[in-house]
Amino acid sequence: MRACRGIYCDCPRSGGNILKAVGKVADIICLLSEVEIMSVEIFGTEENFKNFRCIPVSSEELFNTVWQRAIDALGLRLIGNGVWLFKKDLRDILDEFKRVDEYIAQNESIPMQCRLSISERIGAVLRDLESNWNEVSDVERLWMG
Repeated sequence: MRACRGIYCDCPRSGGNILKAVGKVADIICLLSEVEIMSVEIFGTEENFKNFRCIPVSSEELFNTVWQRAIDALGLRLIGNGVWLFKKDLRDILDEFKRVDEYIAQNESIPMQCRLSISERIGAVLRDLESNWNEVSDVERLWMG
């Protein structure tokens, strides 16, 4: 039996309790011990946000130990755990995610597998945030937390 890494997205807009496998269909058998709980996510919080798909960002522990250090070191002000993201700032928000990715990629004190995993997650956020947000034009702010 081959295991894959999985993501548990507990975002209210995703219907909750959804296990999403990362990788190919053949790799969908996930061992419970390897599942990451994605508790830092980007999602809408109001009734008119039903059509915005939740975007998993990170597990709480990884966010607090790696992401937040990068955010603090870079002096970023738009992304974080427990912040509103505003559509008018979308370009700058995407730029901040890119800066975190570059910072973490260059930080050799972070294990390589962790750097690759974070880079993969940031790539998904960069790809999904703009397209998902553009699909729901009346949504002016999202919650990251």
